[in-house]
Amino acid sequence: MSKQNTRQRLQQILGIFARYGLKKGITNPPQLRQALEELGPTFVKIGQILSTRPDILSAPYIEEFQKLQDDVKQVDFNIIKEIVQVQLRGKLETFFAQFNEEPIASASIAQVHRGRLLDGTDVVIKVKRPDIEDKIFNDLKLLKKASLLARFIPRESVWNPTEIVDELWDALELELNFLQEAENIQRFREHQKDVRFITIPQVWPQLSTRDILVMELIEGVKISGKKVLVEAGYDLEEICSKIIYNFMYQVFETGIFHADLHPGNVLISARKIAYLDFGLVGNLNQRLRTEFHNLLTGIVQGDIEQIVNSVIHIGVKKGQLDQALLYSEIEDLYNLYITASLYDLDIPSLMEEIFRICRRNKIAFPRDITLLLKGILVLEGLVSGLVPGMTIIELMAPYIREQIAGRPAAKQQLLTYAASLQRMTKAGLRIPDKLLTILNKIAAGKIIMHMDILHIRDVAADLRKSLNRIVFAMVVSSLIIGSSLVIATEAGPKLFSLPILGLIGYIGAAGMGLWLLISIIRSGKI
Repeated sequence: MSKQNTRQRLQQILGIFARYGLKKGITNPPQLRQALEELGPTFVKIGQILSTRPDILSAPYIEEFQKLQDDVKQVDFNIIKEIVQVQLRGKLETFFAQFNEEPIASASIAQVHRGRLLDGTDVVIKVKRPDIEDKIFNDLKLLKKASLLARFIPRESVWNPTEIVDELWDALELELNFLQEAENIQRFREHQKDVRFITIPQVWPQLSTRDILVMELIEGVKISGKKVLVEAGYDLEEICSKIIYNFMYQVFETGIFHADLHPGNVLISARKIAYLDFGLVGNLNQRLRTEFHNLLTGIVQGDIEQIVNSVIHIGVKKGQLDQALLYSEIEDLYNLYITASLYDLDIPSLMEEIFRICRRNKIAFPRDITLLLKGILVLEGLVSGLVPGMTIIELMAPYIREQIAGRPAAKQQLLTYAASLQRMTKAGLRIPDKLLTILNKIAAGKIIMHMDILHIRDVAADLRKSLNRIVFAMVVSSLIIGSSLVIATEAGPKLFSLPILGLIGYIGAAGMGLWLLISIIRSGKI
């Protein structure tokens, strides 16, 4: 982008924000959403990504940004054809027996076409829009240079604008690289191959590039088609249970999870649950999995201390942390929710409130943890849409309890607790007799308290030395002042025209001062 085009684009961005009343940091969620939509695909995608970050934005912004829609024109098929041929280095007919000209979907980043391979396999071909990558990263460079986000980030955010732009940059780099999505699909197929009720589309790596993704076409009934599913004999509660159980398996067993399982991305195909669109996938390392498991366990068991410790271990401190205040706020929050039964506990809302408390306490969270929260929120909507009245915790709790009971160290932990309890009980039986002895002595006025203050003798000795040196220095100062007065008045006998008493006083003060200096240097404590 030339300097002139850069300046024009920056003026356009500022002009649109100004037109929607966003001057001087005034932020209104609906107006901000409208401004993002008018600014085009880069800002729409930015808003969609930020809608998954409760640690950056507050609830009103998240709710509004979730409404962002792609308003893009369909790319001409000749352009799509050229992109595919350039990427695959050959004619379309060399790779596909059929390539439908009419797209089945068109979004801000890519356009999707249906096709058929030479062996007769039906596939979908996802093709990146021309120049979309340059447009997006040019806009991100502008945002980074001008720090435009500084005006529009709510004050409670614990992220600074530069960090937010860096996060957006990383997220968009992943989403714009279709090889990354292909890798996600292959990893999912590997992890889910032994799960009989889940199906993952096959991907063709040899036909996929950074700008093209070719994967298996899976046809079926959208999970939102409740009537069709019921008529076909499906149990909707069983479907919900399997999806949630599999999601927990993804998170805690494999570490890679689908973060966007909304009804449009889940099909029922050939009596199996099929997942689509792997552009938004989270990865949790073993440490984060363990800490998040501890967090959910703390919520289910009502262990406030475990909840707080898990939050601190998961989060990234962005300032001074008052752990006592954090504990108090989470305890107050949990007490509001715990009045309901476990199966009425609103896990997504509770976790969203925990994120809000963490923002206030200057604790941020890794992107994959916020993706996990988004995944849970999306699943909550899917479950309530399929089976009204059913909650996600109702489906998650059995898995969590099963994991707690099935931990290899669970038995050993119980034995440790039992041994500790035995020791406490034994000591407890001796407490009444000792307590009675103490109370009798207090009543008779015979109680004697003996206190040992560590290092008090050393402190006292140092204090005495310091006082002695101060007194010594005052004596030296008095000698100097007195000698100066004697010499000034020329009193008494003289030596070399100077009063002898004054000379003796100076010499004595000099000797004593030198001795004091030597003693301080030798002590090593100047």
